[in-house]
Amino acid sequence: AGMFLGSCGGNSISVHGRKHADDLDASSWEKIDESSCVGVSSITLEPLYGAPSKALFCGDSTGRVERRSKGLVSTTRQTVDDGDDVECTLLSWGDAFVAWRCATGVKLAHGDTATPAAFLACEGEGSTSLAWDASGDLWVARGETIRRISVQVDGWDDEGLPVTSASVTSTFHIDVLALQIVPHGPEHVAILSDEELLIVDHSGEVESADTLPVPCDHLVSTSAENWSREQWRTLGSKLEGTPPTLYLYGEAVVTCRVRDGDDLVDVCLEKGDTANALRVASSTMLGRHDVQNVASQHVEHLLTSSPEKAASVCHRFLPLTEWISTFDDHDQLLSLALLLPTKKKLAPDVYEDVLTRLSAKNGA
Repeated sequence: AGMFLGSCGGNSISVHGRKHADDLDASSWEKIDESSCVGVSSITLEPLYGAPSKALFCGDSTGRVERRSKGLVSTTRQTVDDGDDVECTLLSWGDAFVAWRCATGVKLAHGDTATPAAFLACEGEGSTSLAWDASGDLWVARGETIRRISVQVDGWDDEGLPVTSASVTSTFHIDVLALQIVPHGPEHVAILSDEELLIVDHSGEVESADTLPVPCDHLVSTSAENWSREQWRTLGSKLEGTPPTLYLYGEAVVTCRVRDGDDLVDVCLEKGDTANALRVASSTMLGRHDVQNVASQHVEHLLTSSPEKAASVCHRFLPLTEWISTFDDHDQLLSLALLLPTKKKLAPDVYEDVLTRLSAKNGA
């Protein structure tokens, strides 16, 4: 939570803080708080942990969830949920609400008052993963089912406690069992399974599915403000923001970034799909590839089967004069000659060369 890190183990809870915000060295962390808690197994700090408020939620081996808040002179403790004899191993505080995994699903409570807010039953095979996005919605992944939950405070009762409501705003299914879900930019979520990493938009459409290079069991996504996948991939004035990066942890640390135009061109060329390679190259920012080089490969691919299309591509992307010999060698010079400019003329010797070559061919 900001400059603070909560940890738990055995029978204690600790909170460490960084001495300086810009100091990333491990030695910059120092313990600022420690308290006893029997059987504690999970912890989450409030997003704005620090003065004047120092609140946290913790869960124990029986599923019991408790809110603790440390003031200037004392610490208050509130039981949020008595548990169901199943260990609470996952707590997550997002904005105004805290969510945790219980035996039969997911429970939510208001973070400041510890008032129960909602319960979502989760059935099916697999574990449950929770993640809050920037809009304050909760994403729940259980097995093959992904849900997005909107929860809010509608008002306050006579005792000053919040009146809350929650609703499932979207549900979709994937073809693998989810291990973890995290928000990935403003328009997508990343889902980790045993063998694959999926990038899925908020409607459930899978944008990409990549096989993991090594077994991984944990996933983290960097923030990405003011970023749109389509705007970033397309030429224009709206190229803003930095694409989010994914970090996977397991037998190794794996860094994943969004495919850019160069990556898509590589994929197309590996498949021999020079047409799509040129389509991407001519409409996307490139760093490693040159449009003319990609166009040349497409022309060579078309020369034998579709000489008219090859000449058209050559006319649009390439210097015609540099391809006269190539088309002539394939006995397709006439297709190129028909596209030589007549208004903005080339040098006279170019036309003479083409006419000479055509005259030398039978039936020209």
